[in-house]
Amino acid sequence: YISIPAIFIIIICYRNLVIAEKSKEKVKIKQKKNYYLTVTIILLLWNIFSGIGSFSYQNNDFNVRNAVLRDLINYDWPIVYDFSNVESDIKEVIGDGQAGFVYYYAYWLPSALFGKIFGELGANIFLIIWTTAFQLAIIYLINIFFKKKSYTHLFFLIFFSGLDYLGRFGAFNLIGTEHIEWWNIFLQYSSNTTQLYWVFNQSLPVWLITIILLNITDEKSIIFIAPLTFCYSPFATFGMIPIAIYLLIKKLIEHKKKITEIMKIIISPEAILVLIILIVYGSFYLSASSSISFNGLVWKLNNIYIWEFLPAYIVFIFLEVLVYFILLFKSNKKDGLFILTLIELILIPIYKMTPANDFCMRASISALFILMLYWIKFIENIKKHPKYIKIISYLIIIIGMITPIHEMSRSIYYTFIKSRDIYIKDKLIYSIGNPKTVEGAKLCNKQFYNKKIEETFYGKYISK
Repeated sequence: YISIPAIFIIIICYRNLVIAEKSKEKVKIKQKKNYYLTVTIILLLWNIFSGIGSFSYQNNDFNVRNAVLRDLINYDWPIVYDFSNVESDIKEVIGDGQAGFVYYYAYWLPSALFGKIFGELGANIFLIIWTTAFQLAIIYLINIFFKKKSYTHLFFLIFFSGLDYLGRFGAFNLIGTEHIEWWNIFLQYSSNTTQLYWVFNQSLPVWLITIILLNITDEKSIIFIAPLTFCYSPFATFGMIPIAIYLLIKKLIEHKKKITEIMKIIISPEAILVLIILIVYGSFYLSASSSISFNGLVWKLNNIYIWEFLPAYIVFIFLEVLVYFILLFKSNKKDGLFILTLIELILIPIYKMTPANDFCMRASISALFILMLYWIKFIENIKKHPKYIKIISYLIIIIGMITPIHEMSRSIYYTFIKSRDIYIKDKLIYSIGNPKTVEGAKLCNKQFYNKKIEETFYGKYISK
């Protein structure tokens, strides 16, 4: 009674989007021989060394990511764990009885479905293909956005980053294996490669949704596409909302919509779908036994005074985003989306959610992606600028590259010098339903269980 009407509404929304975009003038892009073949090969290499699919070294977040995919393959959906057969020391941590699994796992579902037929190896191979397909779609839409194919677009998708190397006055090696983005002990904005190598399940869908929003012409399609962010990353949704509202209002003004037409949009299938997503996913996330309670102003949660936090905040904002905005400002100062992106990236670090500060790292995904697009446009027109601007811009690119190079070099280095048992993160949490280790059980207990599934709105009315 939920899935069938929801699927029907999604089909209507998609049909409306296709009809609206068919009427749009098609962008003609000059052919580049073997362009997408070359791009695909480079993306596959980028992905293989990301840890996705368990074919190379994995960063610590894969302790959870591997377990999520494995459980989606091995359990019925929606997942409900039975703790009656777990070891006694694990049971002391997570308890007895049953618990629902609560996490934003939408990205893995196609791979998990494939894995139910072809096993875990098949799922991991599919996951690499699925990830590459996402990235190809992103590159294709960036090309459409700029009305040309360019390897510059691929370059910045891989290498765009803040100037983390300067955060500790160049204390890191130029090419090393350190994870250098926590140079600021309070805050982090993640480079594109860092996002792929740590939180691909959140970043890739948000990048794709963002570039779709910047390409589509119909305001109802914005209402349809933007809320899908909530399915993949509740944190990224906070950053997406202002951007989607701005784009929606801009389209309404451009198309000179009357009040009656706006009212039709409010009661359209797209608006109904937003409500369904909010109810289903909202109640699902909130059903977790430990829904987010750790939140507030950064300095308060770190037990320091605001004047102690300000120097770190100012340096962070300057090195991560202001160096770009200063160079971009003259040619974009009348662009509302540019100003909104600047405001978002200045304000996001002030608020903190979760001890790891996921809000700062993930709410910024969409805005950082848009900043990258402005930077691409700037670099592609660099010939118009004075020589000193060119020198500064190239220095920023080179220093920014150091962060993703560290992420990639760490993966390549440890892939070839460590045994698979060490570099694949399966020992801490093999399954979220049976973590195997006490440390893993404590982590799962904090984040992933709905232990009162029968009592929650989601458990009563939505989950089977």
